[in-house]
Amino acid sequence: MPSPVIASAARRYLTRIAPLAVVAFVMTVQAHAEVAPPTNDIDIRVTVERAGETVRIDADATLAASRETAWRVLTDYDHLAEIVPGMRASRVVARDDGRVIVEQQGYVGVLFFKREFALTLASNEQPMSAIDLTLVTSNGFASFDARYALQELDASRVRIAYRARFVPKPLLAPPPVVGLAVMRRQVRTQFEAVVREIARRHAARESTGSRF
Repeated sequence: MPSPVIASAARRYLTRIAPLAVVAFVMTVQAHAEVAPPTNDIDIRVTVERAGETVRIDADATLAASRETAWRVLTDYDHLAEIVPGMRASRVVARDDGRVIVEQQGYVGVLFFKREFALTLASNEQPMSAIDLTLVTSNGFASFDARYALQELDASRVRIAYRARFVPKPLLAPPPVVGLAVMRRQVRTQFEAVVREIARRHAARESTGSRF
């Protein structure tokens, strides 16, 4: 029978490694989920890479929807928190000649590792074509630049390309044990939620015979 001292040390060790074991298991499951085949006629591809302090996101989706419907969802800033997992709030605070100022709040992370953040973005709109997002202020990002681009493939299909480059502040830097796996999973989940909302609205409008 182990001594009380050894038993106590073992308990402390297990207490430290148990959360990491759970995260490692979740990351393994999520890694397999990343390569799941496209469903419901929606093709989604997401790449997240890191070079030094800069994180680069390349996300693309092709789906059955009109460009107009995609545009309406992407610019529905006041309701994005109802669509995007991890986003707690999103609201327009100013609008002027194609430039929209949007305040957002959310969190990043998984299980035991979650970090709250707030940011204000300037959205420069090129109607039905592209949206350029630049950082105004944030407690979680040192820099942030992103772009949505829409390409109409035909009358019933659209391609959405999302490109982002940002530098997270220490507040949002993920623990080494989790690393890019968490970020990749969260980015894919959020991007997919937006894409599926576009598909849902398109199907709803098709059923009612509305163009938009």
